[in-house]
Amino acid sequence: MVEFALCAPIVFAILFGVINGGLFMYAKSAVARAANVGSVTLAAAGVDPNADQATLTAMQKAGVGANSLVNVQWVKVEKVNYSSSLGYQTDMTGCKDSFGNPNQPCVNQYQIDGTPMWTYGGAACTADPYHCPPWPPSARSVHAGGANPASFVRLTIHYTFVFPATGKSFTFDEAQVFRLEPKDL
Repeated sequence: MVEFALCAPIVFAILFGVINGGLFMYAKSAVARAANVGSVTLAAAGVDPNADQATLTAMQKAGVGANSLVNVQWVKVEKVNYSSSLGYQTDMTGCKDSFGNPNQPCVNQYQIDGTPMWTYGGAACTADPYHCPPWPPSARSVHAGGANPASFVRLTIHYTFVFPATGKSFTFDEAQVFRLEPKDL
C-alpha cells in the first residue's frame, strides 16, 4: 500500500501528460490540415470575388470551426514578396486604405466564420465591408509571368489551445506561403 501511495502521483502525472500531449498534437494537426485545405482552395480560386469566403468555409469544413480544443482568433490572407535577406514580407504596394492612402499592407483579416476584421472611415465601405477588403481578390494576379506574375500569398491562422487538464492556454500561429495558380497557361 505504501508503494502505491508513492508511485501513484508519478503514474498519474505521466498519464495526464501523455493525454494532454496527444490532444495538443491532434489540435495542431487539425489546424495544419485546415491551413493546407485553405491554401489549396485560395490558390485555385485566384481572383474569384468569393475566394476568401470559400477559403474560410473550406477551413471550417476541415475541422477548425468545430474543434473545441482550438479557438481560432483570426485568419489572415496577405500578399507577400520574397527577399533573400528578409524572407517573406508583407507587400506594401498596390493596396489602399478606405481613405485612398496608397502603400498600405495588402492584408485581409477575418474571424473564422468569415466576418471581416478591418475597419473603414469611408462611407462606401461601412455599408458592406465584404466588398471593400484591403486586398480584394480582383487585385490579385494569376498570370504565369511577365510584368505582373502570379501573387504569392501567406495564409495565417492565429489560434489558442487550452490544455483540458489544467485550463492553461497557449497561443500559436500556423502559416502557409504559396503562389496563386496561374490561369493563363
